Amino acid sequence: MEKRILCVLLAAMMLGGCGAAETAETVETQTAAETAPQETQPDYDPKLEAIDGGGGDFAFLTRLTDANCRLLDDISAEEVTGEALNDAIYERNNVIMEKYNVVFTTNITGDSSGEIRKTVQAGDSVYSITFNGLADAVSLSSQGVYMDLAEMPFVDITKPYWSGRIMDDASIYGKYFAGISDLTIQGYFSSGVVYYNKDLASLYDLENPYDLVREGKWTLDKLKQLCQNVSSDLNGNGEWDENDQYGITFNNFAWQILFYGSGYTFIEKDAEGSLFFNTSNENLIDCLQQLMPISQDPTITLYSEGYGRIGGEYRITVCRNAFNEARALFWLEAMYGVPALREMEQDFGLLPVPKHLESQENYSSFVHNTHASSVGIPVTAADMALTGSILEDITWESSKTVREAFIETTLKGKYARDNASADMIDIIINSIRVDYGLLLSSYGLTIDASMRKLMDQGSTDIASFFASNKDKYTETINKFAENFKG
Repeated sequence: MEKRILCVLLAAMMLGGCGAAETAETVETQTAAETAPQETQPDYDPKLEAIDGGGGDFAFLTRLTDANCRLLDDISAEEVTGEALNDAIYERNNVIMEKYNVVFTTNITGDSSGEIRKTVQAGDSVYSITFNGLADAVSLSSQGVYMDLAEMPFVDITKPYWSGRIMDDASIYGKYFAGISDLTIQGYFSSGVVYYNKDLASLYDLENPYDLVREGKWTLDKLKQLCQNVSSDLNGNGEWDENDQYGITFNNFAWQILFYGSGYTFIEKDAEGSLFFNTSNENLIDCLQQLMPISQDPTITLYSEGYGRIGGEYRITVCRNAFNEARALFWLEAMYGVPALREMEQDFGLLPVPKHLESQENYSSFVHNTHASSVGIPVTAADMALTGSILEDITWESSKTVREAFIETTLKGKYARDNASADMIDIIINSIRVDYGLLLSSYGLTIDASMRKLMDQGSTDIASFFASNKDKYTETINKFAENFKG
């Protein structure tokens, strides 16, 4: 190195003057950069020693998929197909089976909650790990069905491959019964998004929503503003119907998408971890008062609940068809709607849910309370050490391969049509929260059903609705929480 610097200095001196000093400085800088230690990414590998499963079966319970909303069961991949996500799951499973000398078996059922409850009540140790809907898992946890994941041997829910913020939201008194992680990819697929038709936006010379997102100006008011003057009576029959063009389309499930973009929750936790129904936040009430009437404005909205006469899966197909056929500028849906748009001729993009107020610090999303998956360990699992070790290792392995195959290869590479949409996907997935207001829907809390009715009516009478239902909601919340005290 000394000889190299000397040679360069001599050459520079021959060229004369200040060039020598500049060259020497440049060489020293380059040399320092070459020899400086390189930063390395943190190593989150749990480095677990294999526990020999003796070649026996290791049984999972998971749910049936469907063609519209629940597209993955998170664990099943029978063979290599050339499809990136399937093959990543297949290879991940093989890595874990080989390491632990076990054979994965999977029971796929239409009633996973009933099956889990039945086997636990019978003291049956048939299942080691179960996949269930998030709200269903929360409800089952109150019945003593699941182990606290934070107490499981070898499981470390503080690692980044566990979705810590979502799990904290779903925890109760510091106990974690529902696991959300890079193993439960269906959860990411169930996050709320806004689809937008880029060609229609260009036709109407609208502001670029991507720029609005980046500037922090993508709000509920801005969404409504962009929807103005887009609707058109395409068939010329003098009335608004499902065949016309609209600024936006959605069904009553979309109250969740718009509301949780605000970052508010109906149920919060106090310092001791107790749950309470939040009725004092005026911004929360204002948000609902803004979003509910949108459904009943036919000059901007194709609201699919008004077309029950069409039959079948009209609540989904009316909206999807309108967007697919370029008759809606925006579509409110979960991310699992993306595959149905692969053949769409016009260009579309993905956006995070708009904020309620521009002053809101971050964008926010949520995952569907029943279609999103969570993982649990039944209290009757036969070998807790083996089960905990496999759960941690398969979650870690998923973070290396399955997550990338889903987010980078499938969502961004296969479905997203531009780099900006790929950036938006990162914002969406990194902003997911959950609310006990939805998580307790399987326990008897009726907030979701009530909000859907209010959206069907376009009602702004939110404050009085809360006042008349507060005691009922509080009773259900307290009844649930009592199961975990002591």
